[in-house]
Amino acid sequence: MYTLYKIPSILILLSVGSVWGQVPTNLDLLQGMVPRPVLEAVDSLSPTPVPIVIESQSSSEINNWLVQQIRKELLAKNFSVLDKSDTSGVDLTIVIEDLQLFIMYRGIDRDLLLRVSKYERSIETFLTFYIKNNRESILYTYSKRNEQKDVLSRSQLKEVESTFFPFSQGQKIESGIMNKLIEPAIITAATVGAIYLFFSLRSGS
Repeated sequence: MYTLYKIPSILILLSVGSVWGQVPTNLDLLQGMVPRPVLEAVDSLSPTPVPIVIESQSSSEINNWLVQQIRKELLAKNFSVLDKSDTSGVDLTIVIEDLQLFIMYRGIDRDLLLRVSKYERSIETFLTFYIKNNRESILYTYSKRNEQKDVLSRSQLKEVESTFFPFSQGQKIESGIMNKLIEPAIITAATVGAIYLFFSLRSGS
């Protein structure tokens, strides 16, 4: 039996652009983080195509997306992907137990107008699944947290999200330290400037 359980998170630092100068979208990154481990597990158990069923214990949007991605890749490899109600000729069953996703953009740099110009993109997933045979014996279990990070410019944020898949959209988090340092400095400078201008006008009158 192959078993992976509670493996520490893997941090993969990605380059901002690919060889073509394009930024990988959130779905591109998820494609490698989520469906790929399932497909690799199937390949390790069955080098040749066999009848297979995919089950998900959740009907969330991202779980449905994952099932469709796995199904598409298995069909491309000539696997027979059957409906879960048809278990008579099934050799393997993939059971997706849990899939959690967190996407965040943390402000890390500002331009001359003090607007956030760069964000650190963080995509974190937690995937749990197992594969069983037609005798209900569990052949493979997997439970793993995975995280990927890279840096995006402000203009690239909209490019990496899909309007068709809301789960691919992340949350912006401005830098707390930057806000605490810059905002009081701006207020102080404005106050000092106003006081200086006030007394300059009075002394000149």
